[in-house]
Amino acid sequence: MMASKAEAIISRALRTILADLPMGADIPDTEAFRQAVLSGLEWWLPGVIGEIHPEWLRMALDGIYPVVARKTVDGEAEIFGQCIFIDDQTLTPIYLRLQIAHTKDEISWLECKVGERLEGKPSETSEHGMVRLPYQSLNETSKRLLRMNGNPDEIDWAYSVTYGQRRPFLTLLVLRTRQVDKLLTFYRMLGLVFAEEQHGTGPVHYAAKAGDLVFEIYPASEDRHVDSTTRLGFAVANVDGAIAALQQFGSAVVAQPKTTDRGYFAVVRDPDGRAVELCQR
Repeated sequence: MMASKAEAIISRALRTILADLPMGADIPDTEAFRQAVLSGLEWWLPGVIGEIHPEWLRMALDGIYPVVARKTVDGEAEIFGQCIFIDDQTLTPIYLRLQIAHTKDEISWLECKVGERLEGKPSETSEHGMVRLPYQSLNETSKRLLRMNGNPDEIDWAYSVTYGQRRPFLTLLVLRTRQVDKLLTFYRMLGLVFAEEQHGTGPVHYAAKAGDLVFEIYPASEDRHVDSTTRLGFAVANVDGAIAALQQFGSAVVAQPKTTDRGYFAVVRDPDGRAVELCQR
């Protein structure tokens, strides 16, 4: 099915915005994001939701106000905030995760949740079973969403719609090593923040989040092979700075920083000998 004009504008702008951001990074509040992505979503979403919930074909949005907007994985963004209805200028929560197609200007997958489910009898400003609050409450309701730390599961959603098919992506990577402290130091220097974990009677290990990817470091027993052939890649803000710090740590540089068709790029080895690509984003 051919993408609508609004969908094409959203996907084209979002592809450009996400291209230079590392996973997990906040999306800057730029004119391109506001005018192309958010305004495009105002036009596009009621029709998508209306395919399943016909009442939405008579509804229109007049703005989307994110409290959270970030890149989750390559080609995918998350938006959590409020939207405003054009007919009575009331607000309700909205949560979006959308994935853009690799080669076409279209949205390949969307998860959309709108409206906090209304308890009891709807009032004049709470139509279709969802809470709708006056625009004047924007600041107070935004503070409430911020306290949720971007977790949409704290809301009992009135509408939940999925569109398209999501591409698979990596969610877990585990490295085993006999030099846990050195490996932790190396990957912390790339910006990963680790937390100590232990599941039941299993070994103490360390886990970090990189977008939707959980990156774990486990101790390896003496009889277990430690792999050194896995090649990893990370987007970093400053390749030269990362290389300088890692060289002081004692890391071997396999390929000095240079500009390639993939961008500004270098390769180092972690303490176990794995090649680690660094690309400036």
